[in-house]
Amino acid sequence: MKRVYSMIMMLVIMVAALSLTACGGDDNGGGEGNKVSKTLVVDGEKYYAVNCHADQTQGMGMYLIVKAVTDAEYTYNGHELVAHISPNTVADLKEGQVFDGKNIRIQNYRGLFELVTNTYQWNVLGGNITINKITKMEMTIQLNSLQLEHKKTGATHIISGTAVVDSGVYSSNGTLLSFEDALK
Repeated sequence: MKRVYSMIMMLVIMVAALSLTACGGDDNGGGEGNKVSKTLVVDGEKYYAVNCHADQTQGMGMYLIVKAVTDAEYTYNGHELVAHISPNTVADLKEGQVFDGKNIRIQNYRGLFELVTNTYQWNVLGGNITINKITKMEMTIQLNSLQLEHKKTGATHIISGTAVVDSGVYSSNGTLLSFEDALK
């Protein structure tokens, strides 16, 4: 019985430690990766933009990850957009740059708790993404009536508004890069 109790307590401690580290930056105190904005509109409904970031692949372009949630305190109800844009490096990004259907591929658009099953199943029918501002560790993007259509189901979504995208770009040795190269 003592052994079972010890194992259960060990599991409880492990789960508690994991949950505390997983939610360490989830407060709205302005931590990195946690910029709150009430300016996203998805299918006519207003959302907060939280935990948005950019990711650079190894020579295959960049990803913009935008999370739209209904409540900034409890970021469970909402959507996630993963847009693959054509520049290969941070240095290729510039303020005022516009990405339209020719240089945006939607890797995924889903509810936050939906499993990612089939990627690249969305077409961009219209609209664009514009880079409004770039600083060393973040950039502000504008989604201008970005219209998506699912290739199989025909479901459509329109996304508009702004989001602050933190640098989630890591170099090959695992160190965090910045948007500094885009400022040159």
